[in-house]
Amino acid sequence: MLRLADDAEEGAVTVSVDESFAIVGDFGPYQKRHYFIVASAWVPCALVTLSTVFVNSHPAWRSPPLDAVSTDLVPCGHPFQIVDKWRSVQGEWDLLCDRVGLSSVIDSCFFLGFGIGSMFLGRYSDKAGRRRGCLISTCILSACTLCGAAAPAYWLYVVLRLGSGIGVGGLAIGCYVLGQELVGPSYQAWTGVGQSIIFALGAAILAPIAYLIPGWRA
Repeated sequence: MLRLADDAEEGAVTVSVDESFAIVGDFGPYQKRHYFIVASAWVPCALVTLSTVFVNSHPAWRSPPLDAVSTDLVPCGHPFQIVDKWRSVQGEWDLLCDRVGLSSVIDSCFFLGFGIGSMFLGRYSDKAGRRRGCLISTCILSACTLCGAAAPAYWLYVVLRLGSGIGVGGLAIGCYVLGQELVGPSYQAWTGVGQSIIFALGAAILAPIAYLIPGWRA
């Protein structure tokens, strides 16, 4: 609740936050600038979350002595040769056949981290402030993602994907609320959907990036 006069002053009027938007406006120039700056955080969230579609994809292979290359599931029990192992973690760390379940662990740990980040960093943002929570989440997300690109071993990469999930979870909760807080009631539905659209734009950007830079470590 807000007061339009000092507490000690007689006749002070108390209004709700939503009622105060009738005075300052629902979606003015400052609110628009603040909203788009904060909501732009959904782009890296989309890139990091959905990058696993390409990073953890099935590797291309061929059966000697044939030169034809296939991207279907590898023929376990028959001789095959992986083509361009550097294109995916499955190819680089041989996450195939009896080890194929290990590739699912990567995605599971990321979303486990997402839940942890949403829970704990979301509550931290409530107590310490949205900006601080978003900043810490961004630092965790950036550090774990960059280190993951240089991970020399599978299990270290799994741990770093867990950390990336924590960062994305905390940033997603924080930036959504921070972006919506200064928007008046008449625009809140549109700006809420707008944040989902920005996430979708980030997902759309990922496809040409993955095409131009096929190596998973890049």
